[in-house]
Amino acid sequence: SNFTYDNNHFVETEREVTLSGEAFFKVAKDPGHPFIIHAGKIDVRVLGTSFDVKSYPEDATTEATLIQGAIEVSFTDQPQKAVRLVPSEKLIVFNDDQQVLQNLSSLKPGTRKNYEISPVTVIPSDSTVVETSWVENKLAFRGETFADLAVQMERWYNVNINFSGSAAKQYRFTGIFTTESLDQALKALQITAPFRYRIEKNEVYISKP
Repeated sequence: SNFTYDNNHFVETEREVTLSGEAFFKVAKDPGHPFIIHAGKIDVRVLGTSFDVKSYPEDATTEATLIQGAIEVSFTDQPQKAVRLVPSEKLIVFNDDQQVLQNLSSLKPGTRKNYEISPVTVIPSDSTVVETSWVENKLAFRGETFADLAVQMERWYNVNINFSGSAAKQYRFTGIFTTESLDQALKALQITAPFRYRIEKNEVYISKP
């Protein structure tokens, strides 16, 4: 993750940072010095809390996940519009306008045109919260497509994952990786879905059997 901030402005008035990547925050309540995170299409105003913000420029969504306390999220293109989250809620904002149109028909009840609010995802076996599992050095996933999981694995293992065809991309997985190597992780996924893989340095090739 990359942070940028103005040191003088940070100390004297509002505490502001710009985030590219993902970060977990624990912020003390200080009404005199509001804490604001600029992340992609959203600005997160902190009201004393612990939460996660995920804002990778290449991703289709920007996410803010609240664990404790309260945060208020506004939209950079609609600064007057704000959404306040309650604990264990996640705000998902669609970054690409074309994807917003494609997702309109499949959004959950209560959603709006460019965002949706959903509960955090929990792995029942040990109550791990998927959205903040990386803070505990875990890569947790529940019902993720192989395509989406591959993006997380690329960041986790610092590799590029290439699919031959689209069939394997649609497989869905649930689980947690902690100390597993890349090879061990792929072998574990093979237990529940049929695919072949080949690792060549930093490149991984996935294909149907």
